[in-house]
Amino acid sequence: MAIEVGPITPIRLIQILGLLGVRTGTVVFSGAAVTLAGAAVQLLPVSVPCMSVTVKALRANTGLVYVGGANVSNLIGFQLSPGETVSLDIDDLNKVYFDVAVNLEGVTYIGVV
Repeated sequence: MAIEVGPITPIRLIQILGLLGVRTGTVVFSGAAVTLAGAAVQLLPVSVPCMSVTVKALRANTGLVYVGGANVSNLIGFQLSPGETVSLDIDDLNKVYFDVAVNLEGVTYIGVV
């Protein structure tokens, strides 16, 4: 077991709480992600245990955003128009992926641990 030294980032704190089985519902996290069309990406590529997450397509987007699992695409993703949101009850943020219809568009997200 490695010993960590130094300040703990908010993401690392969420990971530690999840490893301890803590589900307080009071720790909120948020972020933003942008991608190229046809390149599905995870909202966050590290494990972040959570209770729920809300994903919002950026208002500045000109095309659709597709939300889903690792195989999300314009054929099987949940469609979001610019400014629309979807909320998911999910146990880990790294299970949520998105893809976009137009390059360099994206989402913001907020969730609860």
